[in-house]
Amino acid sequence: MSRRAHTSIARRLLWRLLPACVLIGVALAAAVMALVARQTSELLDYQLEQVARVLIDHDFTRLNVPLVDDPAAHLDVQVLDNHGTRLYRSGNEVDVPFDSPLGFSRQFSRTDPDEDGQIDEVVLRVFTLRSEFRTVQVMQPWSLRDELVRESGVRVLLAAVLAMSLLGLVVALSVRSALRPLTRLHDELGRRGAVLLTPIVWPDAPAELQRPLTALNDLLARLQASLEAHRHLVADAAHQLRTPLAAVRLQNDNLLRTPDGPERERAQQRLGEGIDRLQRLVAQLLALARIEGGGAAARPREPIDLRGLVAQALMDVAPLAAQREVELVLDGARPASVSGDATGLRMLVDNLIDNALKHSPRGGTVWLRLSTEGGQVRLVVADQGPGVPPADRERVLQRFVRLHAGEQIGSGLGLAIVAEVVRQHQGSVALGDGPDGHGLQVVVGLPA
Repeated sequence: MSRRAHTSIARRLLWRLLPACVLIGVALAAAVMALVARQTSELLDYQLEQVARVLIDHDFTRLNVPLVDDPAAHLDVQVLDNHGTRLYRSGNEVDVPFDSPLGFSRQFSRTDPDEDGQIDEVVLRVFTLRSEFRTVQVMQPWSLRDELVRESGVRVLLAAVLAMSLLGLVVALSVRSALRPLTRLHDELGRRGAVLLTPIVWPDAPAELQRPLTALNDLLARLQASLEAHRHLVADAAHQLRTPLAAVRLQNDNLLRTPDGPERERAQQRLGEGIDRLQRLVAQLLALARIEGGGAAARPREPIDLRGLVAQALMDVAPLAAQREVELVLDGARPASVSGDATGLRMLVDNLIDNALKHSPRGGTVWLRLSTEGGQVRLVVADQGPGVPPADRERVLQRFVRLHAGEQIGSGLGLAIVAEVVRQHQGSVALGDGPDGHGLQVVVGLPA
């Protein structure tokens, strides 16, 4: 079995949900970082512009103190008159051309030489504002702006990582909590023994488990019915086999003690009949075991031409009918199609014909008629035997019930098998008098 087949549902859910949460978190974090970067840049630009508008009206000719000397402001200011003469500069590190374009621009400035004579080039974000009397330039190092944007992004990223961690924890706990009913169901099934097949009662089961629970309880009910049926079958078989086995043993002992002659031949005949009866009983018990308890009902259904099946069964039993001088008549030339289990339906037809042959007198007739009426296929089997009294017609559909044993070899299971096959095919079976008021007529109805 592959490793995937052993993967738990919880692990499969986590492998799908957690990467999805991470991808969504990364996408949101990237979007937020881009938004924060844009807003930080706009805020810094707004700061540059506001400082320039505040300073544009100052009289710098009388000003001897720096206007912007706060390192925390991260700003530098340069003021020039309309002739390009510098009136004020906040620091010696910057030198922006007078003809810088109005508004925001990107400028390169060379710093004044340091103590070692080193001159650096600085990239600045500059806002230039010009009035009737002067030009104000407020600037900020681009590297500083990038650093502020990075710091804001790092804070957003840390918040996103924390949020994704919390979300992953919530998802893991939610999956574990949501699948806890499956663990409960597993524990409930684990506590049951092989014979405890009662339904699982779980009133507050989640909606997703209601249908599996219903199907599981239906399965348990079918298993219970099958187990009970087999228990009864075994008990009945043990009871019914005791008598024919004792009879066979007695007949065998009689045969051993009987000298050669007509008596020995009769003893051999009785022993053979006893063996035939025992063989038939075992065969019928095996047939009933195969179909009872839902075994046949679980097999797949297929379209079956019931007329063809009946015709084949009549061909197979024709030599026996000829030996008993019983005529077999089949009415209904049109195909009659039903949906069912071919093995079970053949067993039904065989038992109906065999039951009719067994109780028909020599020179009698067994009629079979097929017709389709009201969405049902009707199979009628009638004989000229002793029939079944109305009070006993329900009882003979049960196992091991024989009303007219006589000299016939029978097990009392034929009509019980017929009734079980009809039940599994959602059909109907009814017993009545033969066509002339004598004998037995069995009417089987199956969905067309």
